[in-house]
Amino acid sequence: MRLQFLVVGVLIVLVTAGTLYASYDRVYSRAEDTSLTIARSVAVLPEVVDEVNRYSAMEDLDEKELSNGKLQQLANAILEQKQAYFVVITEDRGLRLSHPNPAEIGQMVSTDPVALDGIEAVSREHGTLGESVRAKVPIHGGSGQIIGEVSVGVTTQSLTGALLQSFSWIVLFALLAAGLATVAGRITVRRLKRQTLGLEPTEIAQLVRDQQAVLYGVTEGVMGIGVDRRITVRNKAARQLLGLPHRTELEDVVGRHFESAGLDRRLVKAIKERDPAPVRLEANGNSLVARVNEVNRDGLDLGQVVLLHDVTTIEALGTKLDAVQDMADALRAQRHEFANRMHAVLGLIDLGKIEQAEAYLREVMETGPKIAQVPGLEAIQDAYLSAFISAKAVRAHEQGIKLRVSSQSMLFGQIASAHDAQDATAVLGNLLRQRLYRGLAR
Repeated sequence: MRLQFLVVGVLIVLVTAGTLYASYDRVYSRAEDTSLTIARSVAVLPEVVDEVNRYSAMEDLDEKELSNGKLQQLANAILEQKQAYFVVITEDRGLRLSHPNPAEIGQMVSTDPVALDGIEAVSREHGTLGESVRAKVPIHGGSGQIIGEVSVGVTTQSLTGALLQSFSWIVLFALLAAGLATVAGRITVRRLKRQTLGLEPTEIAQLVRDQQAVLYGVTEGVMGIGVDRRITVRNKAARQLLGLPHRTELEDVVGRHFESAGLDRRLVKAIKERDPAPVRLEANGNSLVARVNEVNRDGLDLGQVVLLHDVTTIEALGTKLDAVQDMADALRAQRHEFANRMHAVLGLIDLGKIEQAEAYLREVMETGPKIAQVPGLEAIQDAYLSAFISAKAVRAHEQGIKLRVSSQSMLFGQIASAHDAQDATAVLGNLLRQRLYRGLAR
């Protein structure tokens, strides 16, 4: 903010200096114009022409007569009107016929009488009356010849007074402008402080850098929504998870209203209702959980932030874990069945019924576990799926449900690897679980 005040101060100084220079030049130009106008007016007066013509023909001038003559009286009359500081009339030899100082009458002029050469001149010169702005105009006789000149001037002291008066007003207006600029600057600063939450420009720049680092440094999706309900920011993860257009494309969602950004309707509803509960949705082939959070600072609503979590991998692992759990349950059931049969064999042996024990063991070895038998299982040639269905049959048997393979079932090919077997059994397990839980297995 100091820089802003410095800039304003420099501008005021420059404007003031320019105004002072313009005023200085204007005052001097006005003095030159006034001097030239008076000199021209005096040079064409008939009495002036007659008197100068008469004195220019004399060999010697009578200073006493000139001091009380018509030319001196005319010059004094002009001076009394305070239109000029001095009026000097000379004849063609450069001798003064009038002068504010009577002692100088009849003497040669102290400055160059350029008007005797037939030209008009305006200059700033130093004469017997000091520094002055003077205009010199030739006096022409009846036949057009030059018979003298009129020099009218304004001293620099009188100009200085006019300039000081102009300067005082200029300085006053400059001070008023500086005061207004200071007040306006402070009001602007306070308003900016409110809009930027009291942050300085360096802090805002650092905040932007931190925001970029956080947004693009996390693997979760982040999307910001402003108080005007428009999407203000989104990171790369959010774009990829939701399948949004890239920012280089014209249809980038940043700057658009969230309802027209092509988001899932459940997410749009959560944003509209400001619902902080997790939202389950499918987007771009991903399983996502979205959460909408309100953002407030010092009681000021800053909008909302949508956090997107990709649970695709977690759900896949959960499904595979369920399949493993099913296999474990099947093994547990088979172990329980095996233990029961071993108890039966052990009981027969303890009773000495060796022949019945041998017959029972042969029957078990020939038929296998009865509860694991699945009608139609021979249609499934793949070892992975056959074993998995057999294990599911044990689980179904425990729940009083009979599992069988339809005669219309067909399976072509074999599962190539254990990884593929996990995926296949996970899908099949989910389907069977839904049917088993409903008691609709066939």
